[in-house]
Amino acid sequence: MDARELALALQKGDISDFLHHSIAIKTDDGTLAAGREAVAAILREHHLLDGFVPASETFQATVAGTNGAGLALKVSLFDGMIGKIIVKRPDPRKRRIRMVVAYDGTAFFGFQRQAALRSVQAELEAAIAPVNDAPTTVNGASRTDTGVHAYAQVVHFDSVREFDAERWRMILNHALPADLHVVSAAVTHPLFHSRFDVFAKEYRYVIDTGEFSPLRRNSCWFTGPLDLTVLKREMKKVEGTHDFTSFCRGDKDSKIRTIFEARVESDGSTITLVFCGHGFLHNMIRLLVASLVAMAQGRLDSDIEELLAAKNRERTQDLAPAGGLYLVRIDY
Repeated sequence: MDARELALALQKGDISDFLHHSIAIKTDDGTLAAGREAVAAILREHHLLDGFVPASETFQATVAGTNGAGLALKVSLFDGMIGKIIVKRPDPRKRRIRMVVAYDGTAFFGFQRQAALRSVQAELEAAIAPVNDAPTTVNGASRTDTGVHAYAQVVHFDSVREFDAERWRMILNHALPADLHVVSAAVTHPLFHSRFDVFAKEYRYVIDTGEFSPLRRNSCWFTGPLDLTVLKREMKKVEGTHDFTSFCRGDKDSKIRTIFEARVESDGSTITLVFCGHGFLHNMIRLLVASLVAMAQGRLDSDIEELLAAKNRERTQDLAPAGGLYLVRIDY
């Protein structure tokens, strides 16, 4: 089942054959239930699919919309089956704003708000709150690290203001510093979540094998010569579903991630490593890039398969500089 088929099934009102065995539901009154039978019973008892109309936005693994009673629903796929349903009565006073923002991460200590340190989230919230006339939380799709850049970070927040989203873009770009810019803004479904609804992300890491330039020191990694054959060969081994314990920091329970594309692009002395996947662990790409560069320089005799199989950080201590990493695209 894909998102288009899911939308059709929701409109017909019968999705019992598509419920995942571990499906869960959260209703507008706070009721939580799990399992096919329990969820199907709640859907029938409360007529939650009656009059369902999908929202205009279509995502790859999520269908959102409104039922005949005015309740907002968000239905998410898992392994081709329905894995989660959220039901909420929208607050008529609020609208959810979805924005794409770009930033030069050089002077930011990452996206996430931190005490006494400059962050993208804090800058956005400081600009939005006076317009909203209330403290406002901005949620982001990716918690980029200190020094990491973004062409297309996606964020959302709630507003009581009735003016259109384009006015939000204009107001914020007037107030924000020069290293942070709102690319686009739109009113979105009240249950849209910039982080939890992500289907895939694309990051790019930029390397320059030529002469060092102080003007680009915060936008790429000057590595010196690399063996492109080795680099391309090892990048292909990153693709697939793997345990990335050897390439992450932090204590997340699962280190399993799926990378469906990892490729090398080259243009003169500039080499770009492209990573597309459903999600990434803390420092995962920078640790991968450091190892890939070491292999392409003949400084590391292990290959990616060996390092993945080790499931430890003994041979993956080096971290590529943050300035070469860019968040390029987020798909929903």
